[in-house]
Amino acid sequence: MVQHSQLYTPGGYAITGRGGVAGLIVVNTGSGYIAYDRCSTVNPEKRCAVEVEEGGIVAKDPCSGARYLLVNGSPAEIAECPLKPYHARRDGETIIVSN
Repeated sequence: MVQHSQLYTPGGYAITGRGGVAGLIVVNTGSGYIAYDRCSTVNPEKRCAVEVEEGGIVAKDPCSGARYLLVNGSPAEIAECPLKPYHARRDGETIIVSN
């Protein structure tokens, strides 16, 4: 059974509540995979988990309103620092995330 089949498509993503500070977002960039910690960089002590907006291109912090581009984790609105990235690679049917 494939749990996150959307990761097979460039631009596809999957969200998990495990890993990082506030869970992870794993993104298929089209040339590989990257994972981001869901913890917003605006007031990180609050551990507010960003949520992917419809379309999967932007993640938004529901606490501060900050927005981040998922192509590279960079801040798009309010935030000054990018989301924390993690290395991600596919090994057969498994995505392995590491720092």
